[in-house]
Amino acid sequence: MKRIYSLMIAGMAVFLTGCPYHSIHSGGPASKAGPDPAILGAWIGCNPENSRECLRLSVYRFNEYEYYAETSEVRYEDDAAKVSIQTDRYRVFRTGIGTPPLFNVQPLDISTSVVSENYFARIESRGPDELVVAFVSDSFVKPGFKSSGELGAYLKSNIDKPGFFEPFAAFRRVKKN
Repeated sequence: MKRIYSLMIAGMAVFLTGCPYHSIHSGGPASKAGPDPAILGAWIGCNPENSRECLRLSVYRFNEYEYYAETSEVRYEDDAAKVSIQTDRYRVFRTGIGTPPLFNVQPLDISTSVVSENYFARIESRGPDELVVAFVSDSFVKPGFKSSGELGAYLKSNIDKPGFFEPFAAFRRVKKN
C-alpha cells in the first residue's frame, strides 16, 4: 500500500485522511476502448508542502487495451547530494465504469506470482499538460465482495457519491510519448 500511498501524496495540498481501497478482485474486465493518448507520457507531481518530495509518473501503452506505468518517488535529503529513488511498476487498464473512466491499477513485481492486489483510480487529463489521479477511498468502500462482478456493480453504483475518491494528486507533463 505504501507504493499507492506515495502516488497519492504527490501534488496534494492536504494530507490523506484514509488510504486507497484495494481488493483481491478486479473491477471487471478491461474495457475494449484503446489507451487514451492524452495520459501517455512522463509526468511529475511534487508535494506542495515539501517541493523536495516528488513523484515521477510514466505511462506507456502496453498493448491494445492496457497501460504499463511506473512511479519513481524522488526524495532529496538535507544534503542536496543525497537523493533516494524508489521505482514501482503497475499494470493499468480502463474498466467500463464511469465517465471519466475508472481504471484498475495492479502493482507488479519481479516474481511470476498472480496479481493479488487491485486498486481503482480515476485518471483524467485536464488539458495537454495536466493529469489528475484520484484513488477510490477505503473509508467509502468496505471489504467483503465475493467476485469482480459484485465489486464492479458496487463501484458503478457509487462512483459519483461524495467521498468516493481520496483527494486527487496533480501532475504536470514533462515528456510526451
